[in-house]
Amino acid sequence: MGRFLKHELSGWKAWEIIWLAAACTIITALSIHWGDDVLGITMALTGVICVILTGKGKMSCYLFGLVNTVLYAWIAFGARYYGEVMLNACYYAPMQFVGWFMWKK
Repeated sequence: MGRFLKHELSGWKAWEIIWLAAACTIITALSIHWGDDVLGITMALTGVICVILTGKGKMSCYLFGLVNTVLYAWIAFGARYYGEVMLNACYYAPMQFVGWFMWKK
């Protein structure tokens, strides 16, 4: 676990940390302005963090991606977007595990 955390936290340049903080701040501010709830804000934040971590080549992107896809499926279910629910719950969420294990090899 310590080696994993060390790898995930290493290799960041100052501008990348600023970019991550700015992206999270902007998405949070916009979500609050648009009246989104905590679930929606969390889903948006995990999506943004997942994309940035993927660009950095960090395995933790799969953890954030899993949270993002599950929350999106839940929100889509509440909105009765059943196709989106099936896509996220039956494809994207399981693919997070596939990606994690393939990357470990």
